[in-house]
Amino acid sequence: MLLTTLLLVTLLGFDVKAAITQPQPREWPCPVPEDLNPCVCTTDVDLNLYLDCSDITSTSQLQDVFSRTIFPFSDFMDLTIHPAEPHNEFTKILAGTFGLVTFQNILISNTLIDTIEEEALVYSHPTLGKLDVSNNNLQEFPFETLYLFGVLRELRMANNKLNALPDIQSETLILLDLSANLGLTLTPLTFGSATHIEEIWLRDMGLTVDTGNTVTDVPKDVFSNNLYLRYLDLSGNELSYTIIESFINPPTSTLDFVGLNGNDIVNVHPQSITGLNDVGAMVQLRNNKVTELCEDDWSQLLEQLDTDNSLDLRDNPLRCGCDTQWLVQGADVMKKIHNETKCATGNLLHELPADWYLNNGQTRSHPTQYRPKHTIMLTTLLLVTLLGSRVKAAITQPQPKEWPCPVAAEIYPCVCTIDDDLNLYLDCSDVNSNTQLQDVFTKTTFPFLNFFTLTITPSIPKNQLTALTAGIFGSVTFHKIFISNTYISTIEEETLVNCHDTLEILDLNDNILGYFPFETLELFFVLRELRLANNQLATLPDLKSGILWYLDLSGNAGLSLTASTFAGLPLASVIHLRNMGLGTITDPSTIVPPEVFAANTDLRDLDMSNNVIEGTLQEATFNPPFQSLHELNLNHNRISDIHPLAITGLANGASVQLMSNKIPVLNSANWGPLLSQLTSDNALDLRDNPLLCGCDLYWLVNDATLMKKIHNETTCSTGSLVYDLPIEWFTEHCPGGPSSDNRQTQITNTRN
Repeated sequence: MLLTTLLLVTLLGFDVKAAITQPQPREWPCPVPEDLNPCVCTTDVDLNLYLDCSDITSTSQLQDVFSRTIFPFSDFMDLTIHPAEPHNEFTKILAGTFGLVTFQNILISNTLIDTIEEEALVYSHPTLGKLDVSNNNLQEFPFETLYLFGVLRELRMANNKLNALPDIQSETLILLDLSANLGLTLTPLTFGSATHIEEIWLRDMGLTVDTGNTVTDVPKDVFSNNLYLRYLDLSGNELSYTIIESFINPPTSTLDFVGLNGNDIVNVHPQSITGLNDVGAMVQLRNNKVTELCEDDWSQLLEQLDTDNSLDLRDNPLRCGCDTQWLVQGADVMKKIHNETKCATGNLLHELPADWYLNNGQTRSHPTQYRPKHTIMLTTLLLVTLLGSRVKAAITQPQPKEWPCPVAAEIYPCVCTIDDDLNLYLDCSDVNSNTQLQDVFTKTTFPFLNFFTLTITPSIPKNQLTALTAGIFGSVTFHKIFISNTYISTIEEETLVNCHDTLEILDLNDNILGYFPFETLELFFVLRELRLANNQLATLPDLKSGILWYLDLSGNAGLSLTASTFAGLPLASVIHLRNMGLGTITDPSTIVPPEVFAANTDLRDLDMSNNVIEGTLQEATFNPPFQSLHELNLNHNRISDIHPLAITGLANGASVQLMSNKIPVLNSANWGPLLSQLTSDNALDLRDNPLLCGCDLYWLVNDATLMKKIHNETTCSTGSLVYDLPIEWFTEHCPGGPSSDNRQTQITNTRN
C-alpha cells in the first residue's frame, strides 16, 4: 500500500497528496461517470486521463458536461470527439466550454462544428501539443491565438471550410495541415513567423493561376523564411503553366520532399524549386501536363537531386523529342528521373535509344523554337519505321486533314487522336450498341490499321452494347484495350484474332462479363496484362500463356481454383484474386488447394484478401518454387492458423499481410518457419486479430529479432501492443516455453 501511494504521488504530482488521504470513489481519478455522461473518462496504467465526448449531441450539452461536473484533476492527456454521425445541433466550441480542464492532445472530427471561439482553449495554452480538427465544417478558427500555445507542435485542419488564413505565428509549430480548404490564398508572410515549421500540407485547396501564366494563390517567396522546412505537399491543386521563380525556396537546404502531383503544371522556371536537401530529396510532379524537359529549365532542379528516381514525372504527356536529348545522353542525370516515367507514346524514358539521338537529335533550349526542315524529313523517315510499309504509299498521296486518322465523320461516334509520334488512339466510349460499334469498323476506311489503344469507358452504360462478337473490329489491331462500365457480358473466341501479335494490355474490369475465351490466351504472343476484375465470370479453366505477367480476377464471385489453374503461367508475377468469395465454396478443400502456385517461378505479388477463407491454411498453400514472393496479402479473411509449410518461397524483404483474420495464438511450431523466411521489420502484419497473447508468445517475446518482424502496431485482443509485452512476466509465468506453448494451444482448442 505504501508503494502504491508513493507511485501515485510521483505520477500525478503534488495535488494527489491531499486527495489520496480521503476515501476515493471507484472512478477515481476520473470524475463520477453519471456527472460526466455522455462523455467517458478512462485512464492508462500510468493514470493519465483520457476523455471521449463523441456522443455529445449539441453545443449546450458539451458546455453542461464541463460546467456541472466536479473534476478531481483537470489535466487530461486527450480529448476525443469523433461521432459516428454528425449532430445538427453541435456546431460550435464556445469560450469557456471546457472550464478549467486542460488537454495535451485534442481530436475533433466528423462533426458540423463551424466555429472555435478565441477563448475556447485558453486554459490549454501551456499544455496543448497536438490539435487535430480535420474533417469538420470549420469556417472560423482563432489563428491569431496560435502564438499563445507554448508547446503546440501539430495543427491539423484538413477538409474544412476555412474562409480566411491570416499570417501564422508560432515558435513551436512543427506540422501544419490545411489541405482541402478551398479558396484560401497565401502571401509571402503566411508562414514567415512559423519559425520552426517542418511539414506543411496544402493539398486539394483549389490554388490557381491567372491568365498571365503566373501563380497567384501561391506567390513567390511564401516559404523563404522557413529554415527547417522538410516536407511540403501542394498536390491536387490547379497550379498550371510554368512554375514561377522562387516558388519554393526555403533559405537552407532542408527540403526532403516536395509534392506537386495532380496539378496542371507544364514547365518549371530554373529557380522555381530550390533549398532541396542534398541527401535523398524527392520532387513529385506526377500527373501534370509537362510535355518537354528542356535542359535550360530542368537541369538546375536535377542538379540538386542526388538519388535515383528522385524526380517523379510519371503520367505526364512527355513528347520525348529533341528536348530530352541531354537526358538520354546523360546516364547520371537520367537515373534521377523515376524509372517508370514514360513518354506519351508509352515508351519508358530511360529506354530511349541514345545512339538515335546522337545521330538525329538536335538540342532545343525552349519548346517555342521551330522544327528545322531536316527534322521534318527525319519525322517522315521515322513514320515509315513506326507505322510500317503501308505508310510509304500513303504519304505520296493527298491526305485528308484528319490523316493518319480516318475521316472523323465516318468513324463517329468514335474519336481518333494521335500523339507526336503519330501513334493512333481510338475512343469509342459514346457507342450505343453492338451494331453501331461494328458499323464503325466495317464501314470506315482506315488509312492505318495498327492502333495504340482502344478505349470504351462510358459514363453511363448502354443497354444495347452487350457483346463483342467475332469480326466486330474488322482488320484493326490494338496494343492496349480498356473497356469498363458497360453491360458487355460476352467476348467471343475470334473477337480479337487480329490482335494476337499486337495486344499487350487487355483491361476489361468493371463490366458484367459472364464468359471470356481463356482458351485463346496462349495465342496472344505479347499479352503482358489481363485485367478482368469485377465481372460475373462463371468458370475458370486452366490458364496458359508464356508471356502473361499480370492477372487480376478479383471480384468474380464463385470461381474455384485447382492445383493446375495457374500452372501454365510460368512468368506470372502479379496475381490478384480479391473479393472472390473463395471461402463460400461448399468443399473447403477446393478453396485454395495445395500446390496451386507451385509452377509460378516468378510470382512476386499475390493478393487473396477479402475471400472469407477460414480455418488453418494447409501445407503448400502458397509455395512458388523459388524465393520470388515479395508480397502476400491475405487480409480480411477468417484464417485462424497456418501449417508450418503453408507459406514458402518468400523473397528477401517480403511482407505477409494477415490483417483482420481470426488468429488467436502464434505457436512457434506453426509460425516459426514463416518468420524465419522474413527478413524485414514489420514484415508480418497481424493487426486486428483476436490474439490471446498467452504463453504461446513466449518464444516471440523472448526473441527480439523475431519480434521485430511482427508489425509494430499488432495488438492483443485486450488492446495491448504485442511488442510492449513484458518479457519478465512471460519468463515467470511461462517456464519452459514450448510446454507452455502446447498448454496454450489446448486452452485455445477448448475455447473453440
